[in-house]
Amino acid sequence: EKGHELRAPFARIAIAMAPAEKGFVDASLEELNEELSSMRMQFDRWAEAREQGVLDIKANHDEKFQEVKGKLSKMKGDEKKYKKLGIELMERLEMEKAEEYRAQHEIHLLKQQEYAIPQRVEELRTIIERDLQVANKAGEEMAKSSSTAYKKLEALRHAVEVYRERLGLAFETAPGSENLKVSMKYIDPQDPEKWFTFAVHVGSDGKYSIANCEPWVGEVDALLIELNRTNNFCNFVRSMRRKFKEFVQ
Repeated sequence: EKGHELRAPFARIAIAMAPAEKGFVDASLEELNEELSSMRMQFDRWAEAREQGVLDIKANHDEKFQEVKGKLSKMKGDEKKYKKLGIELMERLEMEKAEEYRAQHEIHLLKQQEYAIPQRVEELRTIIERDLQVANKAGEEMAKSSSTAYKKLEALRHAVEVYRERLGLAFETAPGSENLKVSMKYIDPQDPEKWFTFAVHVGSDGKYSIANCEPWVGEVDALLIELNRTNNFCNFVRSMRRKFKEFVQ
């Protein structure tokens, strides 16, 4: 349709160039000018619309380009951030692994110590039993050599130095006193250095009695009867130690 409109003025020009009367030619030229003017306006509008369309396409393209460029820039920034975060996480993981290794090593050492404790306890028990037997034998021999209470106390004091440190025992006698104070520790697991004490009195008849006991434990009278029957003082000390252990448990 637009092609037909463009061809119409040229047809009119051909008509105008044909021989005709002057008035007819003037009218045709005026009509031709109007058609040309109209066609120029249509062309200008079309060209303007095309130009505006190109501008719109360019503007849309620029907008999309800037949007993509912004997203790309943000992605690069995020990439740097996540890369830095990844490095920090790896460093933290390495630190946690090192801490875990140290903890496992400490646990291993503690377990080794735990396994060694029963063996050490058994060794100490063997030493204590042996030293008690030696002290008991010495006490019995000294008791047999004299019927006096003083000599019996001397026999007990003679055994003191043999196992004072290993058994955690201490013996004390005041000058002129016939009482022997026996103190022992390593009984309370919560407080190994706490002292448990009892005082033994030897009468003129050679019989033992308890002058004091701190803390007081049961069955002391039965233990005294057995002591006076057997004269086995070391066995009596072991029995008192066992009663103190039962008391704290």
